[in-house]
Amino acid sequence: MINYSKLLKRIDVNELSKVVSKSTIERIKVGANMRLSTLEKICKYLKCQPEDILSFK
Repeated sequence: MINYSKLLKRIDVNELSKVVSKSTIERIKVGANMRLSTLEKICKYLKCQPEDILSFK
């Protein structure tokens, strides 16, 4: 399972909605998968690497 707690601690949901859709935010909240292109958008926006915002459990 993917854990996005690092992402949710790093950025407010309102700010995240500037980058991704509300449905994607809901998927993030429940730990569902996201497309690599979405992950890339978030990482570019935050200027970070994937391991900075997610982990696997």
